Amino acid sequence: MKKYFLIIVFSLAIISGPLFAQNEQGGKRKFINEIGLSGGFPYLGTNIEQGKYRPILIMANFAHSFTKNENNKSSLWINFEPQINPASVGHNFKYIEYGLNISMKYSFAIVPCVLVYVMPGYGVYNITVNTERQANGLIFGINLPAGFQVKLNKMTALNFQYRFRHLSNGGLKNPNLGLQNNFIVFGISRFLGNYRK
Repeated sequence: MKKYFLIIVFSLAIISGPLFAQNEQGGKRKFINEIGLSGGFPYLGTNIEQGKYRPILIMANFAHSFTKNENNKSSLWINFEPQINPASVGHNFKYIEYGLNISMKYSFAIVPCVLVYVMPGYGVYNITVNTERQANGLIFGINLPAGFQVKLNKMTALNFQYRFRHLSNGGLKNPNLGLQNNFIVFGISRFLGNYRK
């Protein structure tokens, strides 16, 4: 587990370094317009033989806006979510997931400081739990989040989200009955460069 943690931390450090660099090109928009951190807490999980499978999501978020006019009410984003998620089965909290989810987000401002959004995505993960329902190792995830974002100021926002997630390995290994979870997700975002919501 320590090896996996170090790999994720090192990868995030490489990715995030240039995101915080000063923009030296005089107003040119950065590719990454938003960064954030989120935590997700399961309230429904798949029953396996040892109990319910309950991962806790620990995610970074790096997002690019395709919308050139930041004053538009609606906007389209691509989001990259590297994550490392401790998981429990019953009362046994010794498993882990890690991977990357990529999603498209469509958001709409219902009032100037509140945006609602949907954010369907697809991810690739590694899981360590091994059950009669689902083999461990490489696995794929369908994520269906929806939520809202509340601006605290022009640079910072709070995120509140419901997320459904289905994991399975596409038939690469048996068993492959899948693992489903529902999450409540809370997070904070910061907007970068000359992009302001």
